[in-house]
Amino acid sequence: MHIHDEVVIDAPKELSVEEIVKKMTIVPSWGKGLILNADGYGCDFYRKD
Repeated sequence: MHIHDEVVIDAPKELSVEEIVKKMTIVPSWGKGLILNADGYGCDFYRKD
């Protein structure tokens, strides 16, 4: 699911928000100098942050 500037991720409870943020902020080889940032929270159902 994608909501404007948000992403909903269905992941196992063992996968932490910090691990997902780390993966989402890896700069691809073609994006040298690109600033990526992410933040998140875990919950059992969609809610607006």
